Amino acid sequence: MEDVTTTIPFSSLRKDLKVGDEVCILSGDHEGVTGWVVNGDDDYVCVFNDRTGTEVEVSPKIVQFFTSPFVFGTESLDLKAPFTDAQKCVMKGDSNSQLVGKQVMVTKGDFRGY
Repeated sequence: MEDVTTTIPFSSLRKDLKVGDEVCILSGDHEGVTGWVVNGDDDYVCVFNDRTGTEVEVSPKIVQFFTSPFVFGTESLDLKAPFTDAQKCVMKGDSNSQLVGKQVMVTKGDFRGY
């Protein structure tokens, strides 16, 4: 099969946003907010902001895909959240403590899909 080139009007293109995509809001009341798509359709996307723990609904037209900057080869302690002795003690008995600081997907319960 030979290479085929097709011209498509820009207005016909749509972002293919899926649950779990990290996005940044480009304009409006929530300009600059970054977070993960947790729900949506053609008319809106629901973005979860992990810094504030809130969800906002915006038009998919005002979001763009976002990738956090990758920090390579640093030994800086400011990038790691220091845990107090009390927090470490509580986490020691928690079967999920190995998940602290990791991205996970909830598969059951009220927060399924997050």
